[in-house]
Amino acid sequence: MWFPCLDDHERCTFDFEITAPLDSIVVCSGDMIDQIKTADRTRKIVSYRLVEPTEARSIMLAVGPFEVHPDPTIPFVTHFCLPGRMRALVNATAYVARVRGPPQSRSCSLWSAACSLTFDDRR
Repeated sequence: MWFPCLDDHERCTFDFEITAPLDSIVVCSGDMIDQIKTADRTRKIVSYRLVEPTEARSIMLAVGPFEVHPDPTIPFVTHFCLPGRMRALVNATAYVARVRGPPQSRSCSLWSAACSLTFDDRR
């Protein structure tokens, strides 16, 4: 996999095309703009566009068998967890929402989304 690396703090917009197994969920910074099956119908190509100029080091992407939890209080945020972790995810995201309060903009939710994706209390 190739991923952009800029050593300075330059902010850019990005377009991503991620090829993944059909049964996986693709999560990436930006807005999903398209999802198509490959010609052999064994994989999918998911396209994302990030229009807000962002430093490359602040971009995230993950592909896996995630369970999906739309945030009940912030309509543009969706949380993800590995199978069997939904109860812990719902608990963690409810706590973050109480502590942080409502976001002031769409970009304020990025930390919460990344935290939700990586949350694992098995350690």
